[in-house]
Order: sequence, then C-alpha cells, then structure tokens
Amino acid sequence: MPASRGLGPWHIAILVASLPWLIKGAFWALAAAVGGLVVVTGAWLFGRIALGGGVQSSSGAVGRLLTGLMLKWVVVIGGLAAGVALGLPPMPVLTGVIAALVAQMLAMTGRPQASKAH
Repeated sequence: MPASRGLGPWHIAILVASLPWLIKGAFWALAAAVGGLVVVTGAWLFGRIALGGGVQSSSGAVGRLLTGLMLKWVVVIGGLAAGVALGLPPMPVLTGVIAALVAQMLAMTGRPQASKAH
C-alpha cells in the first residue's frame, strides 16, 4: 500500500462540500460526503479497469477505456439511487457529487509535476 500523501483534491472537495451542511445536521453532512465518495469510488474503478490491462492492441485499450467509463457511471448512478432509497436528502448528495467532479476536473487539468530524475 502506498504511503499516505496527505489530503488530495477529492478529500478537500468532499470536506468543503460537507461542512456547510452541518448547519442542517450531521445526517445532511454525511449525505454530501456519500455523494462525493460515490464519485471517488467510480473514478477508482475506472482507473483500475482502464489502466490495469498492460500493453494491448488499440482496440483492446479503447475497450478497457469504454468499459471503465461505463462502469464508473453505473457506480455513480447506482450509488445515487441507493442514497435516494436510503432516504438521504438529495441536495447535499448532489453537492458532494458536483464537488468531487469539479475536483476531478481540476486534478486532470492541473499542471504536471516535474520529474525527479534530472
């Protein structure tokens, strides 16, 4: 298991999305965290499937990307449906989802880190 690197962009986004909902109560803040964690779980699954196949043909690589993307959204939509079924308030859940998706986009468009090899 890799060493902990501190709080990442998703952690911070979920925390920022959850904190204002504490005004309404811990259950509402938990709902925002659940919304964000559903996106994080889907993104993790996407990464494992899309990038975990090693060297393959182009059609195999595209197939892994599409499969990973499809499963990511199945997890996100299924998690949101489960939240509705469990009675989580929808606004904080959507706040968490949006915050995690924004963090994902910012992480992907951020500037690349310099190589440690000189």
